[in-house]
Amino acid sequence: MDVPRPSPYLIKTPTPARVGFGTFELDLNSGELSSGVKKILLQEQPLQILRMLIEARGEVVSRDAIRRRLWPDDTIVEFDHSINAAIKNLRRALDDSAQEPRYIETLARRGYRFIPPVEPIERRPPESTTPAIQPKPTDSRRLWVALSAAQQPASSGKWVWISASAAVLAITTALIGWWSRPPAVPVVEAVTQITNDGHTKGIGALVTDGSRIYFNEGVPGGEKIMQVSTAGGDTSEVSTRLTDPFTAAIAPDGSALMVFDGEGDINPLWIVPLPTGESRRLGTIEGQDGSFFPDGRIVFAQQTGLFTAEKDGSNVRKLLAVGDSTGCPKVSPDGKRIVVSALAQKDHPAYLAEVAADGSGYHEIMRGNSQNQVNCGYWTPDGNYVVTRLGGDIWLLPMNTGLIQKQHKPVQLTNGPLLYSSLCPSRDGKRIFAIGSKLRGELVRYDNKSGQFTSFLSGISAVDLTFSRDGQWVAYVSYPDYTLWRSRADGSDRLQLTYPPTRVGSASISPDGTRVAFSTDGGKPFVMNIDGTSQREIPRKDADVSSWSPDGNSLLFEVVAEGKQWVEKNSRQLETIDPRSGNRSVVASLQGIGAGLWITSDTVIAVTDDSTKLVAIDLQSGKRALLAAGLIVDFAASLDQKYVYYATGGAEPKAMRIRLSDRKIDEITSLKNLLRPMYVFGPMMSVAPDGSPIFTRDIVGTQEIYALTVKWP
Repeated sequence: MDVPRPSPYLIKTPTPARVGFGTFELDLNSGELSSGVKKILLQEQPLQILRMLIEARGEVVSRDAIRRRLWPDDTIVEFDHSINAAIKNLRRALDDSAQEPRYIETLARRGYRFIPPVEPIERRPPESTTPAIQPKPTDSRRLWVALSAAQQPASSGKWVWISASAAVLAITTALIGWWSRPPAVPVVEAVTQITNDGHTKGIGALVTDGSRIYFNEGVPGGEKIMQVSTAGGDTSEVSTRLTDPFTAAIAPDGSALMVFDGEGDINPLWIVPLPTGESRRLGTIEGQDGSFFPDGRIVFAQQTGLFTAEKDGSNVRKLLAVGDSTGCPKVSPDGKRIVVSALAQKDHPAYLAEVAADGSGYHEIMRGNSQNQVNCGYWTPDGNYVVTRLGGDIWLLPMNTGLIQKQHKPVQLTNGPLLYSSLCPSRDGKRIFAIGSKLRGELVRYDNKSGQFTSFLSGISAVDLTFSRDGQWVAYVSYPDYTLWRSRADGSDRLQLTYPPTRVGSASISPDGTRVAFSTDGGKPFVMNIDGTSQREIPRKDADVSSWSPDGNSLLFEVVAEGKQWVEKNSRQLETIDPRSGNRSVVASLQGIGAGLWITSDTVIAVTDDSTKLVAIDLQSGKRALLAAGLIVDFAASLDQKYVYYATGGAEPKAMRIRLSDRKIDEITSLKNLLRPMYVFGPMMSVAPDGSPIFTRDIVGTQEIYALTVKWP
């Protein structure tokens, strides 16, 4: 009779205090991870997982075992998100990749396995029998004692040299110890909900005068300025005559708000007095974001430049031409430095940069990546940190201060389950205010017979559904983790195809249902079998999968046109790629076209770049035929390719259907009663095998302001 062997990470076998693997060493007692002379700071959860993997000695560690180890009393609910984030952070520390792992291997539906051999490391005693005196890192007081001792007269030149040498050695050792010692890490001690109104928070900045928090509420085109006590409670509107205000900053004395009004990229700058008063234009200034200097002067961003002006809007002068699209200029508390966010036109990832108040010394200080964009940077009141957002988490960037400076790496402050945005350090520096969101969608199908929206695939949170032509298989992207799944059309036989940190941006299943093509949100395209095997990268950058050709031999991609910047107007076009050879060709006369569907061998249905026209394009002649006009939010084709469905936007959103044989348009239903359609998802519409339209609706009910109490080092 075979007796099941217990998992090795539950067996209390001796484990060396210090182990080595690859180029790394780990002290299991102190949790110190190092590579050569470089010390790497690990947070508690990634460290615990690394310990489990090492203790498992090459065996698989299940996610359930990780959950029991990290949260034995079930103290949090969203284990999956937290485990994914911890694994992601651990891979980042080890410079590892989920696609080509060298240290941590992901085994689908089983867990994780540590790949390299682990060797014990023993500390060798010193060769000399006489113990050497090793100076220890010391504080500044001891440094000055050593310096004073070095300056004392001695009775002999020999002893002078010995004393001086010892002092220099002590000082050097202390400086090396100080320089190499990792900084203490700030931690969140408590999270308190400030608002509870259930309303959508706008994209403007959170700002505070110490007793009130000011923020935007509503959607673009109809935002308003709201306020709430920093202690929490009911919200109230700040009355203005502005139509679509975007809150940027608050005056140093709390007497007024800096607001940009309008829906464009560049909008007029207004000053809104507090607590009440008539709003006024500030000169003729227009921009996209700005802030105040401590003396009341202003700095604002306009396209690719930074500008300054006096309190009354006069004496506008260009401070700096960045070259990249700029935003969120924030002045340090002492008024000497400015942190600005910038979006590189050729490189998708945004970055944070620092510049002196006189425009000199512009340099990058933090960069995001294709999967997690870095956002605006906000100074803490003491000027020691810049608070920013990477992905949905809050990060802290230690800023160089003092006579002797050293560069510290960004520190991750939060790790889910809330996704944070619009950050604002409190005036006393003890808290960080932020908008926290719990995001989830729900799949619903419109039943033509009953005229009702009903749950589809048990109402899972997913977007970008794509069916095989026979209606047997479906692939979809789960939300908000953006992982790719496949299942039968009835929801059975589910299989996860991708894992974090990979985030899938778009996907399309092949007509025969045997393969699925997808693009990551960084624009890297892949093709894999429907059973999750044989994943291959297609050699093309900045490409979003649109659809397969009817014969399944080629793929249609939305790409950046050659010679264009991705931020330029009409920069997108359609391109075909053979997934086997990688050969690609631009479809003739399609520049200025966005996403497309390959309907027949000669016909592509596409939407224009400005989302105002749905057209049929003849691939042979390049001619376009208008199918529908208006704000086209999304569109999809029926499996028999006889109909194209599309959703309109605006105040009266609708679901429509076009019969391609005669281009007859029918209204299916109003989408106004569909709870907050999640247009921000991108593709939100698809068509079920029975011809009924499927939507993702937003069931977020929580987008509120929170206060994070931070314990600083």
